[in-house]
Amino acid sequence: MPQREYVVEPTALGLDGRPRGKGYRIVPSLDPDVSAIERSLSNARFVHYMPVEKRLVRDRKKTDLWKPRRFALLLGYVFVQDVERWADLEETPGVASVVRSMGKPMPIRVDDILLLRTMEAEAALQFDRLVEERAAKARQLTRKRAAKVFPPGSLVEIMKGHGEGRYATTLGPGRKGQLRVLLASLEAEVSVPMDAIQLVADAA
Repeated sequence: MPQREYVVEPTALGLDGRPRGKGYRIVPSLDPDVSAIERSLSNARFVHYMPVEKRLVRDRKKTDLWKPRRFALLLGYVFVQDVERWADLEETPGVASVVRSMGKPMPIRVDDILLLRTMEAEAALQFDRLVEERAAKARQLTRKRAAKVFPPGSLVEIMKGHGEGRYATTLGPGRKGQLRVLLASLEAEVSVPMDAIQLVADAA
C-alpha cells in the first residue's frame, strides 16, 4: 500500500502523572495537494501526471465548515512518462497494473493529455466560482445578522480595539463582518468587528 504521511505526538499525562497509553499517538498529516499514489510514484522516482479537480467537502466534525479536496478526474488512472522498467512500476505500492494493448504498455497521445489539461482548467474555474458564490452568501448572512442584532440607530459600547470604552451609534453593516458606527463626542465614523461591541440600548 502507498505510504501516508503522519506525525507522532506525545499524549497527555494521566492523573498519576504518567503519559496516557504508550505515551504517544500517530496523527495523520496528509498533504492535501498530494494523494497517496502520487506520493508513492514520486518516492519511486517516476514522472507522473494525475488529472484532478477540486470539490468542497463538509468537515466531519465541524459540519458548518467546508474544505477543498482534490479528486481524480479519471478515477483509478495515473499517467507516467519515460519509464525504463515497467516491472518496477508494477511493483510500486498503489499500482494495481499497467494498461496494455496487444501486450505492450498503451501509449497516450499528446492531444489527449492536452484535452485533460483543458478539462482541469475548466474544473478549476468552476470551483473558483463556487467558492466565490459561497463566500458571497456568507457575507450576506453576516450583514443580515448585523442588521438584526445591532439595528441602525442602536447605542453600543466598544469593548476592545479602536475606540475601546467609547459609546457609539450603529449606522449599518460594513465590510468583512464589521459594523459601521458613529463615535459619540468625536462624530467620527469607524468600522469595528461585531464581537468587539456590546449593545447598550436598542434603536428608538
